[in-house]
Amino acid sequence: MKGRSSSSASSVANAINALEKALIAEVKRTGKSLSAKDIQVVVRKFKSKPSSSAPQGAPASPGFTQLLIAPFADVIDDAVEVSREAVPRAMVPAYEAAIDMLCGEETVYKCRGRCKSLTAHLQSQSYTASGLKEKVIHDTTGFKVLTYIFSKVVMKFEDFENRRDWMIRFVNEQLREADDIPTLSRRDDAWTFGEDSFVKLFRAILVDPATDTQNEL
Repeated sequence: MKGRSSSSASSVANAINALEKALIAEVKRTGKSLSAKDIQVVVRKFKSKPSSSAPQGAPASPGFTQLLIAPFADVIDDAVEVSREAVPRAMVPAYEAAIDMLCGEETVYKCRGRCKSLTAHLQSQSYTASGLKEKVIHDTTGFKVLTYIFSKVVMKFEDFENRRDWMIRFVNEQLREADDIPTLSRRDDAWTFGEDSFVKLFRAILVDPATDTQNEL
């Protein structure tokens, strides 16, 4: 709620500043002080002017989810039995919720608005994991949006161990509501998001396989 309030306050302040500039411009144009009637005319013109500079967002969509998972789509596991370090598809909604928390819902909302054409395309197609990654990474808008989002995420990991532990807890809390959690291979226990899965997930996102010479983060 605090983030939304700050955003609303910022929007109001921007609108007031823009109106002030419009009034000053009218004074400069006419070379005289504005009467109450003159001010009303300027305000009417200002209110009727489309706010083209205002960032337009978009609601959540399957296409944007595809964009978010593109960097690690090739490690997503669809099996009903998985290893401890797996990244099963059942955790994708929890991952997306974590991105919202790390970047801020308002930021993600605006990012969705910047790539509506691409996400509509992704939603209408059925890409393989590698095809999805190639499509998103080589799309100028998609690449910019992902780069921006992950730059925000990385900044949140300045205190790496605490943030890693937070994300593990957060994802597992989200998974409590899921019905399709796979089980661990050769065990009856349900899979949970742990440090091994965390490492596999972020290595897939942040490490280029072509230059990867490390075995762990």
